Amino acid sequence: MGLFKRRAQSPIQPVSAHSASDRWWVPDARLGEYVSDRLPTTEEVRVAVVERLPGEMASGALLRVAEQASEILKHHPNEPDIVGCAKGLGGYLRGRSGLPASELEDLIFRVWLGVGFHLLEDASKAQREGLVHPTIWNAMVVASMGDGEEASDGRISRVYSIARDGGYSAYRHRLMAEDVFQACDFSQL
Repeated sequence: MGLFKRRAQSPIQPVSAHSASDRWWVPDARLGEYVSDRLPTTEEVRVAVVERLPGEMASGALLRVAEQASEILKHHPNEPDIVGCAKGLGGYLRGRSGLPASELEDLIFRVWLGVGFHLLEDASKAQREGLVHPTIWNAMVVASMGDGEEASDGRISRVYSIARDGGYSAYRHRLMAEDVFQACDFSQL
């Protein structure tokens, strides 16, 4: 008699290349949700992938991605190269932007974190040629929102955001500072 007994349906789980138990993880995304990988510019401000943002914030994905971006940098085998990249880009950016010397440490930190976002995207196998994973993108955008709280003015906040974007781009594309910030006209800020 149990032959036609109705079974409780289990929820459908998406098939994922990245499980939450993986050490380096970002949520799955459709290729159409990825964002074009562009070098930082002073002419535009990165805007969040709005369709994903509420779910990412509610699930804690953005916080987890930011924490992992920082964690992947700690004791990384290329740590001296990463620190050198962050210092070089931070110093170059400070000079080009005209920010006071007191901002150098904050710029270096933001470049360093941008490198971490790239390393996380790469380690999680979520990187696509010419594109940025939408959660990585959103995490960088949300981090930029926090820059406004720390910075004494909007100009400094904008340069902080450019520093993080520059760290991501420089390490991903192995570019020198002049090439990373070529589209930045700091006199516009």
